Amino acid sequence: MPIESIFGELRKQRDFSGDFVLASFEGVGECLVLRYLFHNETISGLGFAFLMMSWRGDIVTPMFTGKRMLTVENSEGVCTIRMNDGKVNAMDLTFCRLLTDSLRSIEHSDASAVLLTGNDRVFSAGVDLKKLLNLKDHQRDEFLKALIECFETAFRFPKPMVAAVNGAAIAGGCALALACDVRLIARDVKIGMPERRLGVPLPTVAVEIMRFSLGNRGTQDVVFAGKTFVNEEAISARLVDGICTSEKLIEDSMKAVQSLAELPEAVFRITKRQLRAPVIDQLAVQSSQFDPEVFKVWNQAETDAMIKRYIEGRL
Repeated sequence: MPIESIFGELRKQRDFSGDFVLASFEGVGECLVLRYLFHNETISGLGFAFLMMSWRGDIVTPMFTGKRMLTVENSEGVCTIRMNDGKVNAMDLTFCRLLTDSLRSIEHSDASAVLLTGNDRVFSAGVDLKKLLNLKDHQRDEFLKALIECFETAFRFPKPMVAAVNGAAIAGGCALALACDVRLIARDVKIGMPERRLGVPLPTVAVEIMRFSLGNRGTQDVVFAGKTFVNEEAISARLVDGICTSEKLIEDSMKAVQSLAELPEAVFRITKRQLRAPVIDQLAVQSSQFDPEVFKVWNQAETDAMIKRYIEGRL
């Protein structure tokens, strides 16, 4: 079915808000992932839906206008996911679900590896705090579940994945980078976990991802420091594996991911699963133990007040 026909059918079925999100896949497979917003009276405002359509041809350039939150481009078997949502790649419900679906699509494609990076300004500044304040009750819980699923999908991703941290990787952006196999960062770029100053606890999956990369003491030091790290300090904290000039970051990151992709696919996949299995096993236990309390704190009025103060302090 031509994409114009798909678009026409969707317009007949839904009262659209006019804001569309397209995840583009070039060379990944015959799959178009389109997330669209529509008015849904039962949800009181905007509702969300996914559409998965088979599609033949180059879909890198959307055939209708919309908000393009990320792109996926395949070059010689390595998929570069470029996050490109606004000024700081802040994570909201749509962003998390799109990234999750993108990784799952690549996992089941012929692509051998992923390079994850941001736009020209930032890797990711973490949760979109302003949008978070507008979410109430089940809406906030729905977002947290999507955030957790995004982190866990990245951590479980069976193929090589390298983070090219071209701009600030803060909070959730830091956790996303830590989920990757290798992290290279541009000089003078900040990375860290300021949640202590923000006043919200981390979801269990974010803590376990940090523990995997930093160890118990390293995770404690980074979380309790409540600050960002740069250059050699970030390496000493084990937040990153190497520092590059901004001009060579993508080139060096591509070399790193291609080096991992040269390993026999089965060997890499099995070994990665063996190394990460203890964390994944712990998640099944720890998440049910701690995340209900995490959700409760994220929904408290006191938390909203602290988030507002944190936002005002940055302006």
